[in-house]
Parts: sequence; C-alpha cells; structure tokens
Amino acid sequence: MNKRGRRFLEWVTPVGNLLVAQLVFVCCALTVVLIVPAAVALQRTVQAILDEHENAVFRTFVAELPGAIRRYLLIGLAIDVAAAMIMISILFWYAADGPAAVVALVVLIVVSGLLIGGYLCGLAVTVAGDQGVRRWLSASYRRLTRQPLHVAGTVVIMLTWLLLLSRVPTLALIGTGLVPALLAHWLRRRDPELVEGP
Repeated sequence: MNKRGRRFLEWVTPVGNLLVAQLVFVCCALTVVLIVPAAVALQRTVQAILDEHENAVFRTFVAELPGAIRRYLLIGLAIDVAAAMIMISILFWYAADGPAAVVALVVLIVVSGLLIGGYLCGLAVTVAGDQGVRRWLSASYRRLTRQPLHVAGTVVIMLTWLLLLSRVPTLALIGTGLVPALLAHWLRRRDPELVEGP
C-alpha cells in the first residue's frame, strides 16, 4: 500500500471506531437509566481509540460498562432527573409572559450552562481511573475552576449541538454521546498536567 493509502487508513480507522462506539452507546442509552454510565464507558473507549489506537471497540466498551454502572448509576439517575426538571422549567417559562419569565429563563440558562460544563468536566476526569462518586465530583469541580475558559467554550459548542439536534433529531444516532465525549477529551488534552484524582 502506498503512503497516501496508509494516511487515508490512519484517518478513517479512528473515525469508524468512534462511530461504532457511538452506536454501542446509543444501544445502552435507550434504557435511559444507563445514559451516564454508558457515557463514562464511551469516554474511556474514546480515550483508548484516540490515544492508544485501540481497534477492539466493542470489547473495550463492554469491559468498561460494568464498572461504570457500579460507580455512576445513582449519580447518573440524579443527573437525568435534574436535566428533565430543567428542561420542563425552561419550556414552562418560555411559554409564560412578563419580566419574571425572562429572569427565570436567564437563571435557568446559566444553571444549565454550569451543569453542562460540570458534566463535561466529569467525563474528562473519568479517564483517571476508578474512583468513588465523591472523588469524581471533587475532581470535576477542580477541573471546572482550573479551566473556566476552555469549559465555557465547550459549553457553547454543546449548546450549539443541542440546538442543531432539536432541528435535525436524526443526528442523535451519530453524535449523542460522541459530541460530549470528544469535547471532554479535548478538555483533558488542554490541561494534561492537571492532577485528576484527589
């Protein structure tokens, strides 16, 4: 194979592996209760694909999923409930009239941005290894305060992605888990010296 063919394979192989990982994530996320544990397993799989050139995507994801369920199922359910409550609140205040509705929407959007940033930071620190929920939350908070501008940029990209998703819902099949995973991977790469554990 010539040099151009090798370069093409070097570029297309990780892309294909990432899409396979995304499809496995979607299958797990259909259960709803496994969204966050599946996102953690996907994050570690993305790490293996991009940094370690792993090709056994399904095996890597399946190996990571049980530990992610054990550690992140309860916090994941809390995140799901909080996200649903914020979404319902945004829809309610969007339909309402008056200055109180505007103030409520501004507050909800700011809170949503902080939660999205915290979620992306949480994904970024999951690759540090197995850790309890308290240590995970602490490491996520440290990353959020250490990289505020980077996190703000990823939040803007994430909100843009969500707006695009509301217009073209079929994009969920190729990006629901992959977009946050790639943003979290980028966050982690922006600050490789950060001590992610306690």
